[in-house]
Amino acid sequence: MYLRLAIAAVLAVLLAAGGWKCYVMGKQTVQAAWDQEKLATLQAQQAKQQADQATADRIATQVAKSAARDRVVYRTITREVAHVPNDCPVPGVVRVLHDAAAAGEMPDTGPARADAPAVSAQALTETVIDNYEACRDDQRRLAALQEIIRQYNGE
Repeated sequence: MYLRLAIAAVLAVLLAAGGWKCYVMGKQTVQAAWDQEKLATLQAQQAKQQADQATADRIATQVAKSAARDRVVYRTITREVAHVPNDCPVPGVVRVLHDAAAAGEMPDTGPARADAPAVSAQALTETVIDNYEACRDDQRRLAALQEIIRQYNGE
């Protein structure tokens, strides 16, 4: 009777030990698979970030080249302002309306508008040229941002 009880106890211990070993091995296998999946995800994210950065760098280089070319154009045009006749000043209301349009605000209708000093044709021309240059810069940056987003989204 003691022999059967001892054999049953040994078998119970062996089964428990075997079950524990299977549990530990299964846990290690699951952990290793999870670690491998995390590593693969991290590597994919890093590769995507590198590709996105390369795209942004390529587009930034294109924008910089385009901006440099435009700077030459606008500086050349600005030098030509010296040839604009300055003998006929432009009424101050033109400057007030131009400033309001550039700021996206309603123009002043009070005495400040009526009493606005006249502006030279050269100064007005320089202001218009500067505004067009700023507008082109904004257009270029917006187009670059849109291109970067398209590239990031794989379009």
